[in-house]
This record gives sequence, C-alpha cells and structure tokens, in this order.
Amino acid sequence: MRLSIVVNMYNTAKYMPKCMDSLLEQDILPSDYEIILVDDGSTDNSLSMAIEYQNQSEKSELFPRIKIVNQENKGLAAARNVGVDVAEGKYLCFVDPDDYIEKNSLNELLSIVEEKNLDILRFNYQKVDEEYNKIPDFQSEAAFDYSEGIMTGIDFLKNRLGTACYVWPYIYRLDLIKSNNIRFIETCYFDDTPWLPRVMQKAQRVECIPVRHQYYLQRQ
Repeated sequence: MRLSIVVNMYNTAKYMPKCMDSLLEQDILPSDYEIILVDDGSTDNSLSMAIEYQNQSEKSELFPRIKIVNQENKGLAAARNVGVDVAEGKYLCFVDPDDYIEKNSLNELLSIVEEKNLDILRFNYQKVDEEYNKIPDFQSEAAFDYSEGIMTGIDFLKNRLGTACYVWPYIYRLDLIKSNNIRFIETCYFDDTPWLPRVMQKAQRVECIPVRHQYYLQRQ
C-alpha cells in the first residue's frame, strides 16, 4: 500500500461529505491507499457517517480500504497518534475533517515522492471560507520558498519552515516516524508545533512544491 491518510474526527459531521468525497475521487488505485477515520468521542453523527463510508468500501472495489478507530475523547494529539499506529502505507499524510484535498491529485504527489526517494514532501495549500471561497494568503504564506531542490530536514527547518508549523501540508515516509518513535504530545494544545521539527530532524531528503493540494477551511 502506497499511502495512509489519517483523518481525525470530533463533531465534524457537517464537513465530512466534502472531505471524504475529495479523498475518494482520486487518481490512484483504491488498493494503493487507505483512509483511517479516528473518531475522538464525537457526540454528533460523525461516527455513524464514518460507518456508512466503511460499509460502502467493503461492498465496492472502487473504494479504498476505510478503517475506523473509535475512542473516548482524548484530544487531537491522541487521535493522530492512534492513526499513525494503525497506518500500513509506505507513506502518510494528515487531513483535518473540515478540510479537503484537490481531486485527482494524489498520483502526482506520490510519484514525486517515489521517483525522488523523498522522506518528506511539502506542498502548498489554499485557504477557503465556510462558503468555500478562496482567501488570500498572509504575507508570510505568500513568501514561503517553494523553489526546487532536495535538502535535509535540518536545512528545511532553518531556511523554509517559518511560522506555519502545520503537519498536514506534507507527505511523510511512515517508517521515518515509526522507527524513531515520534509521538504527538497529548498534553499539548497545538500539537503540530513540537512534532514537526522532531520529524524533520530525522529527514535526509525533503523537497517543496508549489502545488496547492489541500484546502484549509477557516471556520468562524
């Protein structure tokens, strides 16, 4: 399996169809990837919707495998850790349940990762409002350097990262995370911030591309 996509869910049923449709309308074989839905104790119908998608997956070869992990509410970091634990793909990415990805885009991204033997690929993203209208980049986002060239993770931290320490605009080699036992800190509110630099420190081949692969919803 080429890719595992971890989606953490907490009372986001309103956004789930948009997110899931984008993950399912892709240009790689269904057998090439899996979607891991981690329900973090939702009190809406997020879990029942996840089960519906899983049932469809089990009935159709046109769907990738969909795994569901249901746990009591422990927070985003714990949900992400569980998703990483059960992931079986060679590569890993995260998608928040109120965000979505560009349709038919995974083949391009995975091909770059595989052909260049990357540990991590950083891609661009597009902010949208709740009506899915595009929102302009902040100055710091617009200034991000997406120029070509493979670098170490340390060089990426020094010269590229800036302040946008999100974990989701990346594809990671899963073994890089598991072999180094890099966990999200479950007592940390903004769990991306300490996690991403620890992964980058272990990476030897990192590249950036300007493709806007993910849509980042700015909720009121």
